[in-house]
Amino acid sequence: MLHAAKPNILVLFADDLGNSGVGYQEGAEKEIKTPNIDSIAANGVRCTAGYVTAPQCSPSRAGLISGRYQQRFGHEENHNQPVMLMKGGKTIGDQFKAAGYATGHFGKWHLGYETREQAPKEFVEKGDWMAPTQHGFDESFGFHDLEKPAPDPKRKRQPKQAQDDRVFARKTADFIERHKDKPWCVYLAFHAPHGPHTSERKYTSKFADAPKDRRGALAAMALLDDAVGIVLTKLRELNTEEDTLIFFIGDNGGTRYEGRSVKRWQQGTENKPFRGGKGNSIEGGIRVPYLVQWKGHLPAGKTYDRPVISLDVIPTALGAAGATPLADYELDGVNLLPFFKGEKTPDPHEALYWRWRREQAVRSGDWKLVRSEDKHFGHKGWALIDLKTDIRERTDLTAKHPEIAKELQQRWNSWNASHPPIGPEFKSDETEE
Repeated sequence: MLHAAKPNILVLFADDLGNSGVGYQEGAEKEIKTPNIDSIAANGVRCTAGYVTAPQCSPSRAGLISGRYQQRFGHEENHNQPVMLMKGGKTIGDQFKAAGYATGHFGKWHLGYETREQAPKEFVEKGDWMAPTQHGFDESFGFHDLEKPAPDPKRKRQPKQAQDDRVFARKTADFIERHKDKPWCVYLAFHAPHGPHTSERKYTSKFADAPKDRRGALAAMALLDDAVGIVLTKLRELNTEEDTLIFFIGDNGGTRYEGRSVKRWQQGTENKPFRGGKGNSIEGGIRVPYLVQWKGHLPAGKTYDRPVISLDVIPTALGAAGATPLADYELDGVNLLPFFKGEKTPDPHEALYWRWRREQAVRSGDWKLVRSEDKHFGHKGWALIDLKTDIRERTDLTAKHPEIAKELQQRWNSWNASHPPIGPEFKSDETEE
């Protein structure tokens, strides 16, 4: 092994990737073929109860990249995107740069501003407009604001996808080549399958027989899988795949789900078997594809069904590297390695929490207390769900198990009270502080 005590760290983060948007998932759309992503599932651990911290892009990224619930920083929304870093949040780049790693970010950032001119005056005065290279990454190549570099959705014929994930993958491969003699940490955040989608015939022609409203997302997934393949191929060329701890995770659920009508250029993958999707605290919005591979250290082809979350990426990676977190910076996740290896058997977390607008939830074991404004959720206020028997979240068991509902409500209330309050525009009469 090249770096016996310090494996390389590779975090692959997809955008608007629903649970059934990858080929390895049971119930995936028949047209979806993702052999490169599927190889990570085959060679590693497939977390079937893998979550992110928010059903929206920027706060979900803030949770992943900081290892902390983004509510600690008031980073609740896409339009709050600089808050986490402005308030002293440390990134995975900061953590691994301190551990002696070469660090790189490629692809989508969505946590700050690309140039001094874009940043608000008060940020410029503090000398920080949130570029990745100001927050622990030695190198960065990508786009920092979500929409500006994208193809124009008003155009009838879309140009080639501006944020081409293959370009980001090739930049990542080049970074890996240049740093092959020392440990490295890469955060590669893809654009796909978020719209606008590629119009490149190489991909769209593969799905000529698919429903018209699905071709864009299917083509985006094919492009995304090719991009993942570029990076995996480089690891194998350098004989360093066994030296690399790999995560593949979606940032939130897809935009295509029951009850939601979105424009064709914007549609993502589906979230089956879950209900809801992007913007919901029900499973379709926060439960995503979640893979972890470390050849020779983690079992291949293992399915792990206990709840894990994107907050666990940093402590797991630090555990693999034998490194300690930055001083005076408490992480909210846990090291998953002993759980994957069977050395620890309880659930990694006593409870997981969500708060986004009026979407709120807590999960402990197989019990989930949730409130959602998705019109197809079917429950008013909080509902108690047994996810072991009711993955579609149809039956409210509050009346049958009031003591469990009360305990989970108290847990959520205590967690909520320990963080800055959500903006008043998103409070409701049923939101308890």
